[in-house]
Amino acid sequence: MRINLPTFFSFLLLFSFSAFSQQQIYFDASNSMLRESIELIQKEQYGAARFKINQIQRHDGHLSEVTRSDLAYYDALCAVQLNDQDAAEKIDDFGRQHRSSQWSARMKFLEGRVQFEEKRYSKALEAFNKVDTDQLPSFEKAELDYKKGFCLMKQNNIEEAVLSFEEATKSESPFRNASHYYLGHLYYTMNEDQKAEAAFQSIRHIAQYKKIIPYYELQMAYRRGDYGLVNDKGKEILLKSDTKKRAEVLPLLADAAYKNGESAIALEFYNQLEKQHRGQLSRIDEYQKAMIYYETGNYKDAAAVFQKINNSNDSLDQSAAYFLAQCYLKTDQKIFARQAFLSAFKNKSDTEISHDALMNYARLSLEIGSDNYNEATVLLQEFITANPKSALMNEAQQLLVQHYLTTKNYDAALESLETNKKNDPKLQAVYEKLVFSLATDLFNESQFDQAIVYFAKVNPSGSGENNAAALFWTAEAYYRKKNYVDAQRFYKQFMAHRAASKSPLKPLAHYNLAYSYFQLTQYGPALASFKQYLEKPLADQPQLKTDSWCRVGDCHFIGREYTKAIEAYKNVINAGQQQTDYALYQSGLAYGALGQHNQKIAQLDQIVKRFNQSIYYDQALYEIGATHLVMNDQRSAISSFDKLVRERPRSVYAREAQLKIGFIYFNNNQTDEAITALQKVAESYPGTPDAREALNTLKVIFMESNNIDAYFKLTKKLGFGELSNNEQESLTFTTGENFYNENRLPEARQALEGYLKNYPQGSNAVSAHYYLAKIKLPNEKDEALSHFNIVIQSANNPYMEEALLEAARIYYDNEKYPEAQKYYEQLFSLTDQPLQKIEALEGMMKCSYFNKKYTDAIGYSEKLLNNSNAGPKQIRQAHYIAGKSMFETNDLEGAKKQFSEVQKTENDVLGAEAYYLMARINFNKGYLDDAENQIFDLSEKYRRYEYWVAKGFILLADIYVKNNNIFQAKETLKSIVENYKGSDLRDEAARKLSMLQ
Repeated sequence: MRINLPTFFSFLLLFSFSAFSQQQIYFDASNSMLRESIELIQKEQYGAARFKINQIQRHDGHLSEVTRSDLAYYDALCAVQLNDQDAAEKIDDFGRQHRSSQWSARMKFLEGRVQFEEKRYSKALEAFNKVDTDQLPSFEKAELDYKKGFCLMKQNNIEEAVLSFEEATKSESPFRNASHYYLGHLYYTMNEDQKAEAAFQSIRHIAQYKKIIPYYELQMAYRRGDYGLVNDKGKEILLKSDTKKRAEVLPLLADAAYKNGESAIALEFYNQLEKQHRGQLSRIDEYQKAMIYYETGNYKDAAAVFQKINNSNDSLDQSAAYFLAQCYLKTDQKIFARQAFLSAFKNKSDTEISHDALMNYARLSLEIGSDNYNEATVLLQEFITANPKSALMNEAQQLLVQHYLTTKNYDAALESLETNKKNDPKLQAVYEKLVFSLATDLFNESQFDQAIVYFAKVNPSGSGENNAAALFWTAEAYYRKKNYVDAQRFYKQFMAHRAASKSPLKPLAHYNLAYSYFQLTQYGPALASFKQYLEKPLADQPQLKTDSWCRVGDCHFIGREYTKAIEAYKNVINAGQQQTDYALYQSGLAYGALGQHNQKIAQLDQIVKRFNQSIYYDQALYEIGATHLVMNDQRSAISSFDKLVRERPRSVYAREAQLKIGFIYFNNNQTDEAITALQKVAESYPGTPDAREALNTLKVIFMESNNIDAYFKLTKKLGFGELSNNEQESLTFTTGENFYNENRLPEARQALEGYLKNYPQGSNAVSAHYYLAKIKLPNEKDEALSHFNIVIQSANNPYMEEALLEAARIYYDNEKYPEAQKYYEQLFSLTDQPLQKIEALEGMMKCSYFNKKYTDAIGYSEKLLNNSNAGPKQIRQAHYIAGKSMFETNDLEGAKKQFSEVQKTENDVLGAEAYYLMARINFNKGYLDDAENQIFDLSEKYRRYEYWVAKGFILLADIYVKNNNIFQAKETLKSIVENYKGSDLRDEAARKLSMLQ
């Protein structure tokens, strides 16, 4: 601790005029004034003496050189003693004018004294070094040694300064005590405490040193660990000290008390010091105070103090961070502890502490998760590489393996494990877990080829559950690739594995094997496998049981075992779950195949009555009508066909139904009714095969009725023009259409574009535009959109709904939301198809949100949520959009309810954003603990969505700031700055961090 040195006043030089008697000066009567001047100097009357000397110098021009030299010397001496402004000038004049004077050496002494008084210590030392000390009396020599020592001390030439001060102490003089003091001070700075104490001992009774020497003695007692003396002397000093000195003594007393095991006393001293400094302690004092709290079990207060010591990245910072982490562990705040250990590790001041902190950080990362940037894995890898002989190597390797398993950083792990497992058989099981997990991830990401490669690394002869499961998922990957042959092979290998009997995957293997047979049209083996599944179906997946009965029915149906098929479908119908409409439809067809037409109609009629939104509704009505025709019940057939046309006018079955109505009337010679029905087909569905067939039939009717002119008027009305031109156009279009139906898309494109070039307003132009739109849709969406728009602008065409849907999708993908919304609205009002209606409603909801029409978006979301045909993903989207819209309109409670629904299902980007916005809402409302928990859930469940995790961490830092946990706030922001790859959030984190530094 620094001791403030006292400032000493300059001592007046006491002259001995014995030197005068040694000079042979002869005075006569004319020099009486000179004698008087010397007498005045001896009486220390320097002003009067100087006045007489100046008189002599001005009026006596007959003085000898020696006398002039004497007078110049005495004049300079008086000027020095009087501190006159011209003292330095007089000394300089003497040096120039009287170089050979007997006073030259003594004049250097005067020069040194003047420079010393002016604090020009370098020049003073230069002058003192030229003084002939043999000519000086002892008291002047003491002054010279003292002042030389002082000048040397100012130049930090400690060793020579000590020698000069020691010389000054050897004789009695006004400078002896000061020399003892500075000797003591210099010995103190040189850690030579015994010599310092000896020097101080001789002057400690003197008033001007009596107050300051105890501080030196206190410091020396502290330095040698004599804490009892520190305590005694420190308390004594406190009683007499001012505020500044108390601030120097209190830390010593506090530390001494702490090291003597008197923690309560030490803490009291630190509290006094803190009050005196108005809350500001030095970093060392803060650290010592925190350690007192820590060692007395007051971990909360210890943590609060340790947090303050975090700005210098030195050993004190490292130790504070390490013990801060221990405080958090003691108070079960493991997330905070982990971050503090990471800070202690990254500070490399003490290698042992750093490595121990890393192990603690890695352990906690495993225990609590949320290691979003996989820092533990990376740091452990670096540690193992850099410290191959460390005593912590085994633990580091074990922790690294566990982190590979939990953080799924498998690619980096495999290379290392593939080498190490050869040397350590225990790692084989760990290795297989890793590759199995990696393969599973790849499978879930639909990277089936890579998944198969990694599943193959799991030893199939192993007896573990994963060894068998690898075979199952390999089969499943092949199935997803539509490689059903290899899928069958691996499903069979799985079921033959000794671990398969207890595997929960075995029922699924039967089910999936059955489907692989089914896809290869191997209906016999498929039937057997589906029945095997039905013997022990999965209780928690009833839909698979229903689906298996459907496929059993299908296998029998395809094998023309219609009675067995009907029995299988009954199981589906009786279950009353999904696919009931399908089972009713298929069983109806089976009854029809058996010739049981009434039973067929009864089955299909259930679809019409119970499932008016079913995709089989149109087909059921059509089949009912067709069956009535078979039964020769033409009236009932017309009724069913007419119902289909009225309720589903845009269905492909509606066209065929309308056509059949026309044929029925035609066959019954109801010419007018036939013409009306067939003309409706031609007008409503232009360009379709059904329209062409209707026109051909109409041609026959008009010809038979000898009214061919009516036919020509009709074809002209429909845009066919002259019949010959129509036939040429039709042939051109049909060529392109045939290419399209055969999936020869390049030829179809060329033919259809040629058709539109020649017949831009042709009767098949709408169909051509539709086909070209479909061809261009995958890769040329803007061109496809132009074709769809032409289709949309052409009224009464069978492609209207699909054109509206595809155009709306393209506009939506191009972020042209007003245009997309317009088409979604048209589609919603036009379509009768349940799935299209749902998609249109979802599109209207999204576009309203992006168009910032939040009230409309909320309204559409409510309609979507109340629609029974909405699927899980659409329901989730509805909750998400409703929540976002409510957030924008400041309905925060409503938004929270919607986001909580989003959180219940898939772990996708919507869930990540929902968690963040829930945290933001709680933060805005002051529910900081809830917001913090939301962020930790976000980082744990959605770690792959780094953007939202990083935004969550920035918000977490704001929470810490509000809780006055600045250490955690800074460490959290550092993790983003150091690890997040996006510049936007990294810059934001850096700005916030700079504000906290």
